[in-house]
Amino acid sequence: MELFKISNFKKTHKVEIFPTYLEMNNFEIENFIQNLVMEFFEDIKVLDNQNLLELIHSKATFIDGINAMDDDFKLKKLLTNNHLDASKYCYINWGVFDLIDKFKIEDVYNYFEDIWYPSSDDIEIISEDFKRIICITHFGGISILKNSKL
Repeated sequence: MELFKISNFKKTHKVEIFPTYLEMNNFEIENFIQNLVMEFFEDIKVLDNQNLLELIHSKATFIDGINAMDDDFKLKKLLTNNHLDASKYCYINWGVFDLIDKFKIEDVYNYFEDIWYPSSDDIEIISEDFKRIICITHFGGISILKNSKL
């Protein structure tokens, strides 16, 4: 999570504390990536983090008619409709799997506009149980990758 977003959150909401989240360290990220690959791509050789990101986006299904930039967009509805709300926590990938934060899913619902910045953030929201990945592009496009083991 970028510090300027936390600062903006505090100014906007007139509070001193940003919702609790965990920034994963390198060891945790490596384990996370191994689990993600085993759950979604166990039969595919993943060369590196960029390749993993490309695989996710190439296999995800684009959701037509929903855009995260729309005034009536509700992340909770999207996550509930796609059963991502079953977990208490989710992970947000901010780049090429080099910066991953763990959030309470409820905080992501409530503060999505403070977490995702249109025009600059391409993110992947990954369920804690590795069942689904929701990709949200910097222009609001949404695609979903469901674990084939479901």
